[in-house]
Amino acid sequence: MLVRDVKVRHPQTVPVFEELGFRGACDDCDIEQVARKNGLKPRDVVDALNRAAFAPQS
Repeated sequence: MLVRDVKVRHPQTVPVFEELGFRGACDDCDIEQVARKNGLKPRDVVDALNRAAFAPQS
């Protein structure tokens, strides 16, 4: 999935992308590719994004 698609569908994930070092230039890139390029495990990135996207709203 592309970074931009996740940001548009789940804007609450934007801070997670920023914390993980995903830059705006990566918005049209695949999450897995950017994660690996940044030395991150793709599964860890997806887990963090899912927690942000689907956390109970207060």
